[in-house]
Amino acid sequence: MEELKRLRDAIDAIDGQLVGLLNDRARLAQEIGRIKERDGRPVYVPERAEHLVTRLASQSQGPLGEQAIRAIYTEIMSAALALEKEMVVVAFAFAIAAVIVGTPPPPPPPPPPATKALP
Repeated sequence: MEELKRLRDAIDAIDGQLVGLLNDRARLAQEIGRIKERDGRPVYVPERAEHLVTRLASQSQGPLGEQAIRAIYTEIMSAALALEKEMVVVAFAFAIAAVIVGTPPPPPPPPPPATKALP
């Protein structure tokens, strides 16, 4: 019984560390979302996600195989992607709110130059 408690306590400590690391990762994902939104870049890049999962699966030396690593990181990346998208939606919502409360929207772009009609 004592051995079981010791092992569970060790798992609990690791889980606490994992939650902290996942939140650190999430904060970085939010910052990436802000940068992507600012630069007009797509939030999700499938090639980047696949490269990350493949690299991490190849680094696993423990009992977790490629399928397990893929499943875990698919969930982690989904949560991060939701945060990145949330940042874009929040920025859009603030822009709409500014218009609703009376802040004038930015001026429209100038019209294209006129072209002469062909005879």
